[in-house]
Amino acid sequence: MFMTELRWPDGVGKCPHCGSTRVVWLDKARVWKCYEKHSRSRFSLKTGTIFEDSPLGLDKLPQSGSW
Repeated sequence: MFMTELRWPDGVGKCPHCGSTRVVWLDKARVWKCYEKHSRSRFSLKTGTIFEDSPLGLDKLPQSGSW
């Protein structure tokens, strides 16, 4: 949950598409789900960041930048 705290320091998850706080973590799918009405209701922690298109997982990304 370290990366979650970095993404949302206030502790409230927000949808990167609409900004809604009506989101829940779907543990089985390992994604977030927004309950507002739009076509992209599921998103990951990387959605809307510079890491969005990276094939690496978030557990690998911080290590790849440190030399």
